[in-house]
Amino acid sequence: MPLVEVPFNYKVSGAPKGKRKLEDYSFAGRMAVQIDGPTDEEAPVVLRRHRGVPGASASAPARDYRYYDGRLFSGYLVARDEAFGLPMTVDELLEIIGAGTGCGRNPLYDGIDNLFRRPLREDEEIRRTMKVDRSWEDEVASEIARRARDLIVVDGIVYRHFPGIEPIYEIVPEAALDRDEGVILAGTVHTVPVSQFADDPAEIDVRRHFRVDQLAEALVACSAANDRFEDWDSDDPASFIHVVGEYVEVLDPSALAFRPSQGPRFLKFARSLVADHADGLAGKPVGFMVAYAGIRDALTRKAGAAEVAPLVRAFAEEMDRTPGRSPGLVSHVVGEVDAFELSPEDEPAALPVARAA
Repeated sequence: MPLVEVPFNYKVSGAPKGKRKLEDYSFAGRMAVQIDGPTDEEAPVVLRRHRGVPGASASAPARDYRYYDGRLFSGYLVARDEAFGLPMTVDELLEIIGAGTGCGRNPLYDGIDNLFRRPLREDEEIRRTMKVDRSWEDEVASEIARRARDLIVVDGIVYRHFPGIEPIYEIVPEAALDRDEGVILAGTVHTVPVSQFADDPAEIDVRRHFRVDQLAEALVACSAANDRFEDWDSDDPASFIHVVGEYVEVLDPSALAFRPSQGPRFLKFARSLVADHADGLAGKPVGFMVAYAGIRDALTRKAGAAEVAPLVRAFAEEMDRTPGRSPGLVSHVVGEVDAFELSPEDEPAALPVARAA
């Protein structure tokens, strides 16, 4: 694509001529950015996110994910476009950018209007003569340039990258009552971006979260406690689409970077275990106290989940030998250790740093 001219506003703090008090103003600026326009071969479709049964007339168009320059991009959908599955075209993009539209539909909008509680003023005379204390022009221009690097245009369609864009499957428990049979469903499989867990990686649970090339595993986990969901075929979307509303067709698994890890969640569980058993510790058997201290000390020195796991298992064994034990609690603790050992990575891969859109 050719260079695109982007109008923008930026904040300036300064003292107008003849005044000493600093005031805030909004100045207008323009800059040129380059948006890459790779070919279909240079940015191939590697994932295709379906809504409903592929090819069905009632289904919304599939959402393509392209791989370019080491990153995933998906069609830029905003506001009402999301429901129809219609990504923005390059003509719409240029029109919106050229108009300086300050809304979510403008992927290069810097959000200046949201930064201040009162309208800022701009006057050419003030702008020409004022003594500037600080200008935010460079910061705003840098943010717009970053956003431009996260856009590509392929075959006239705008695609956008953001950290954690990769989709994954999440099993969401339900208590929805089926009106015909009166059966409570075990859960459904939602398709969500990895970025959903950027703020708290401990929300990742290998028993409920799967890569999109693990559809069969997700279906097995979802059907394990669901009598109504037994006869399915991972190669036949019609057999599971009532449970997986948006399944992802994987055309190139090498584009997937996410690796589910139970490490953060397990460490969070271990910390809660220590906190929950701190009271009344003096009245416990010696073996119980020793096992408890082992977990506590390991967490204090910030040991990894792989080191803490056998200590938690040993603690569960001591709990099981303690008078007045709760078999359900012991089973729960052992289950958390087993879950971690299914994915013995202390840190999850491909979790993004939280960043403004």
